[in-house]
Amino acid sequence: FFSKSLSPFTMNQSQKKGKRFEFLDVTSAQTGASEPAPLECPNLLHDGVSYVGQCINPKCKFGKDKKTVSCPRGYGEEIYPYRDWFKSKNKLPNKHPVECPACNEPFIIQEVTLYKCECTITYQFYAAKEFDTAKYNPSGKEYVSLGKGVDGAVIWKEYSYLELSITKNK
Repeated sequence: FFSKSLSPFTMNQSQKKGKRFEFLDVTSAQTGASEPAPLECPNLLHDGVSYVGQCINPKCKFGKDKKTVSCPRGYGEEIYPYRDWFKSKNKLPNKHPVECPACNEPFIIQEVTLYKCECTITYQFYAAKEFDTAKYNPSGKEYVSLGKGVDGAVIWKEYSYLELSITKNK
């Protein structure tokens, strides 16, 4: 379900690095099988890519208990999860907000889930000189969770570039 290419992304190597930012480790992947969700479950698997985190709004039905919530991002080329989160956090215009489904308050992305899709991730860790790619292809009831270790702890990395391309399974 995962493949990594160590060959550099075709980009002029004389170009400068992007700005440093911290995000989940997209090379840390766990798999699972989807199950029916209970009524009003705030953490659902959505087709394509979804952002997962905790609502911390004490006035929200999910936030008062700091429940795990998710919001769909879907399919598309040139998906930038950090930018989606940054715009949401700073209340900037955003077609793809990272918000709690109940109170619409932004949350910190602590996991990225992939479901019923083909995903290519192009990234550059800040300390790296070259771009890498990772590919995931969860199908059927399988999903892929990015950003956590086998113990469930979030793994953070420093990036200078991170882009997802999500298409429907063929």
